[in-house]
Amino acid sequence: MRHRSHSIPSVVMSLVGALCLLQGLSKGLLWVAGTRAVGRIAFQENTVSTRGATWVRYQFSDHEGRVHHGSAMTAAKGVLNTRVVVAYLPLLPGLNMPAYGGYAALLGLAWGLTGLLLLGASRLFLKPRPRA
Repeated sequence: MRHRSHSIPSVVMSLVGALCLLQGLSKGLLWVAGTRAVGRIAFQENTVSTRGATWVRYQFSDHEGRVHHGSAMTAAKGVLNTRVVVAYLPLLPGLNMPAYGGYAALLGLAWGLTGLLLLGASRLFLKPRPRA
């Protein structure tokens, strides 16, 4: 049986891949188990991406009244002060997102696939272990 050892690129790609996969899974966790809060869009960039979307920053208050922030992309124009429903984890309110199913599914899928691709690609950088 041939054993292989991990090279530095393999370890780095595996670590980044695992983090991307966790980020993708967190979107599903937020969608299913996240607490909902009503917030508002506090800032929208004036620049538009090549896909027609802009970054927005929103803020919301948790059940104890503490204010938290998050960011997302939107194709809508002029959404400053618009109401947004946010899903967050009460123990980690910094882990939040707009509570819309399509948004959660798209981001979760993108992060998850990126993580799986990186984990798979990290196998390409394994080095054969020298025989003793």
